[in-house]
Formats: sequence, structure tokens, C-alpha cells
Amino acid sequence: MKKHIVTLCLAVLIAMNLFSQNGDEKSFFKIDTGYINVDRGKLFYEIVGEGENIVLLHDGMVSHEIWDEQFALLARNYRVTRYDRRTYGKSSDPQANYSHIEDLNQVFNQLKIDSAIIFGMSAGGGLAIDFTLKYPEKVNGLVLVGAVVGGYGYTSHMFTRGGRIDQSFFADEQKLLNYFIEEDPYEIYPENIRAKEKVKKIFGSNPKLNRGNGFVAIRADRPAVKFLSEIKVPTLVLVGEFDIPDVHAHSGVIESGIPNAKREIILKSGHLIPLEQPDAFNKLVIRFLERLEFNSILNSQGVDAAVNHFNTKRTKEPEIVLFEEVEMNLLGYKYLQEEKIKEAVKLFELNTIAFPTSWNVFDSYGEALLKDGQKELAIKNYKKSLELNPSNTNAIEVLNNINGATQQSNSNNLLNRPESIIYDKTHNRYLLSNYETGSIVQIDSTGKQSVLVENKNAIQGLEIVGNVVYVGARNSVRGFNLETGDMAMNIVVEGVSNLNDVTADDAGNIYAGDVFGTKIIKINIKNNSYSILVDGNGIDQPNGLFFDKPNNRILVCSFRKNFPIQAISLDNLIVTTLATTNLNNADGIVLDKYGRCYVTSWETKSIYRFDKEFKNPPIVFYKNNSCAPADISYDNVHDAIAIPLMLFNSYEIVPVDPPNE
Repeated sequence: MKKHIVTLCLAVLIAMNLFSQNGDEKSFFKIDTGYINVDRGKLFYEIVGEGENIVLLHDGMVSHEIWDEQFALLARNYRVTRYDRRTYGKSSDPQANYSHIEDLNQVFNQLKIDSAIIFGMSAGGGLAIDFTLKYPEKVNGLVLVGAVVGGYGYTSHMFTRGGRIDQSFFADEQKLLNYFIEEDPYEIYPENIRAKEKVKKIFGSNPKLNRGNGFVAIRADRPAVKFLSEIKVPTLVLVGEFDIPDVHAHSGVIESGIPNAKREIILKSGHLIPLEQPDAFNKLVIRFLERLEFNSILNSQGVDAAVNHFNTKRTKEPEIVLFEEVEMNLLGYKYLQEEKIKEAVKLFELNTIAFPTSWNVFDSYGEALLKDGQKELAIKNYKKSLELNPSNTNAIEVLNNINGATQQSNSNNLLNRPESIIYDKTHNRYLLSNYETGSIVQIDSTGKQSVLVENKNAIQGLEIVGNVVYVGARNSVRGFNLETGDMAMNIVVEGVSNLNDVTADDAGNIYAGDVFGTKIIKINIKNNSYSILVDGNGIDQPNGLFFDKPNNRILVCSFRKNFPIQAISLDNLIVTTLATTNLNNADGIVLDKYGRCYVTSWETKSIYRFDKEFKNPPIVFYKNNSCAPADISYDNVHDAIAIPLMLFNSYEIVPVDPPNE
């Protein structure tokens, strides 16, 4: 089939766009163009710039020109490749069935792209997802624009554009093309005349839509929607305000399925965001790339290099923020738990610079400084935290302790950052694990406190089996006699970072989740041995575990963004998703005697309750505006949720209401 050549006018326009914005430089980027051979075909490509690789994948209607507003901009700091997929633009028409995934792999191989950040537009976004699942080592990050995901499907509204078109449109290519450019309310924001003229110009050089010659692209080996949790790279999901509802639904599924995904809505845009709203698009993308660069430096070169990079950027752009507050705080605590105190101090300090109005970052910074022996500076930051939040009782207590003063109301309080709580019905008492001291405190029915286990690294989740209380203890799970507090078990687990919550089945097994990893450990308490129950397979940062006896499964919630509620069958180890959420940083998960599920969110400082079948959106069961609930438990004797309040050095017992019949 004869190929259409891009008009001279368009070529001149592109060249003009590639000139430096600085008029004094009078320089431009050299564009490398050509074709690569793929199975029974050729792909046209363009490459410009130097540095880390970015690969741009166009949508399912236009071609590589959709990225004209980004190509030169990105080339200032990156080596940028864009190409026409088969049946588009200057690339060849198929002579047999073909694979977009393997074509993209050939682009990587032949153009010497070891790994790249991939931008995928619409169907190109679906291709980016499929490629990442098959070749994860080749992808450093994803920008998914109006993307769709394989296996999720579409409604009739998508195909008929809300009843605006029928089969007659597909029989007349020009009629269909005119509809999408001039009439469709979703493809291009109706008031954006400039974008419509641009699309017309692109199609003026390549007017034919259907170039498949009866051949089709081979689908991915597996439906991507079921495996999104395997994608571990940072992901930016962008969708236009006026895009069709199906695309909004797909973007929501993508955001909730990929652990490191963040979604943004671009106002006054339809489906073709890079072309319709280039300024808004470019601003978000550049900020995303800057954060990727910061994280790359942190992971590859260490904290000092990342701090230097941050300071250099802030000198040039005083308001720039290269990370999320919650993410940096979590990372700082991870370093503290790993005894990397100096590095943790530097990370917490960065957070105070980036988020100077957050009381919590100064509280965390003060904590790290105390651990580092910098008492005066710690006092200063705790006072700053109190200035921002006078209700920060943790700062009040720490400052009182530092100054040697003890308020009467707190004179008998042995709680010090309680992480987990459980009711011991045999002894009619609550047990709480102290994250700060590694002790387990017992509180009797009168409220009197005493220490059951002292300074034994008993810092995380609690579970009682028989006459032993089991507790997560960083890289081990320990058991302590409920009568004497003596250690009854200590299982050290290789290859984990922080074993947090624990739960027990009825067969003599304890399960512990690695909150900064992907493993759930199974411990046989009869013979003191352990094995890996699952590693990955959709499980990521498991922070809350609960044994669901009627269904013989482990319920899991995760300390990540948009955490799902998952279940691991103990019959066949299959992992299923019971519910998706837009919540972040889960800590604890339990079921009450009615089968309802309760999950905490550290970010929103709330506990959410799901119905027994997970059919309806959750309700807010509990909220504390000042202190997030940590690892909760269900007290079936008093029919209540026991809630540790870590930052308040306190706890609450909240009765549950029976379900409406």
C-alpha cells in the first residue's frame, strides 16, 4: 500500500518546535529518523535528545504526531523515542497477524533502549501496561494518558458514543473521522478549536483509518486487569475531564490496581490530553519525572546524594516538592527501624522543608533527633509541632519527659506508642505492644497498667494462642507466656524487613506479614519452623492480617496507596481481591462476629467497615481527627473494636452495633 508522506509544512513546524526556547542559543536538537524491521513489516521512528530513555506510544486513532507538544520539551533532559505502530502513520501495513508488544520490544532492542519511562496514550496506554507486565525489567516508570486496560471491557456507551453513532459510521471512514473531530463530545473538548484543527492536519497526511488488511494485533498472553498489582514502577494516570465514562472507569481501575499509581484529572480536556491541554499536561509530567529522578538518586546513590539533589533543585525552584509527605515519613521510619538513624534524620528534615505547615513531620523529625542524641534540636522541633497542632499529646508528653516533669494525669501511663492491642479473655485484660520500648503492657478491668513483657522488641501485631501471646518483632516473631511474660518462642526469619501484624489459624500456625515487602510468613508453632506462604502474587506491603475461619483464608490489607482488601485461600493459596479502595496506608484488619470487615487507614485517621459480602461502599465506623488508629482487634467478649492510638499513647474500646435485619 502506498504510504503517505508528512507534508513539508508539518515538518517545518516540528523543526521550529525543536529550536531552543532561548533565542540567544540559536540551537536545535538533531532528530534521528528511520525505520526498524519487525516481523513482516517496518516501523517508522524518531529519536531526539540525550539522557535517560523515554518512549512515547500514540493512541489508537492518530499517530506519533500526537506528541508534538512534548517531543522537544522532553528532549531537553531525556533521550526521547516516538514511533508509529503498525497500521499508523509511516509504518507498514500488516501482512499477517502481529504483536504490538513484540513490535515495541524490537524498538527497545534495535534502538539500544535498555530501559525507559513509557508514555502510553489511550490504546497505547494499554500496550504500555501489557509490555510492563511481560518485560518489567525494561520499564522505569509509566505515564498513562486516557489509558485502557486489557480484560476490563467496555459498555455499549463507548461503542455508540452515548447513542450518537451506529454501524453506518463504521462503513464510511470519512464520516466516522469527521464525527470524532467535529461532533464527538469526548474525543476533543468541544470548545478547543485549535486541537480540532491540529487533528485535521494530522489526518490530512494520513487520511485512511482502517489499514489492517484483514489482519489483527495478537492479544497479550493474559488479561492485564487481573495482574496490575505486579507493576511496581511509579505510575502517573491522567484522564481528561470530558473523556468518555468508560475511560474514566478504566483509569480508576488502573489507579487502584497499580500500587504506586496516582491519578490526575485534566480540566477542559477530552481524550487527546497532550494535544488539547499541553501546558497542564507538561507541568504534571515534568513534576512526575522530577520525582522519579529524586527516587532514582535516593535508591542508587543514597541519602546524601538525594539531599544534595533536593537542595540544588530548591535553589532554582524554591517551591518544588519532589516527594509526598506520607511517603517520605514512612521511608524515614523504615530507616529508623533498620537502625539507619543518621539517614533517617536527614530524610525527616527534608520533609520539614518540603511541608513546613505539617505538625506531624516536625513530630517525626523530633523523634529521630532524640534517637540520634540531638536533644536540643529535638526539643525545638517538638515545640514547632505543638505550635502547629496544640493537641499533639505525644509532643507534650515527650517534652515533659525531657524536662523531667510528669503531669499527674499521665503519671501511671506505661503506654509508649502502642501499635497493637488484643483482649485476653482468660485474664480479663487488654494487652498492648509498645513500639517505642518493645514492651507489652497489660491493663486490667479497673484500668490499672503494668508491664507483662519488658524491653523484648515486642513492638508490632499481637495474637493469642493458648497461654502464649505472639508478637511481630521486626525480623522475627516472638511468643511470651501469658502468666509470667517469659519468652516462649523466637523465630528469626531470613529475607524480611519488618514483620508487623500476626494472626493464627486453628491448626497451630502463626502468619506474619512483611510490611515493607511482599511476603507473608507461615510459622508452625508446634515445631518452631517457618515457610513462605506467599511472596508477591498480588500481595504488596501487607500490614494487616486476619484469619477468616468460616472461609479458611487470611484477609490482608496493605500499607500502600489505594490498598485493596485481599484474601489468601489456605486451601490452594490463590489470592483474590474482595474489594478495591481509594484509601491509603492500611494498618489493621478484623472481622466482627457478624462477618463484617473493619480496616484502618493511617492517612485518613479512620476505621472503615465493609459489609459481609463486600458489596457496598464502606462506612466510616470511627474517626479521630488528631491521631490515626493503629493495629486494631475485635473483642468478641464485649462485642467491640479495640483501638490503639499510637501518637496519643492511649487506646479506645468502641462497641459495634448489630447489623440491621
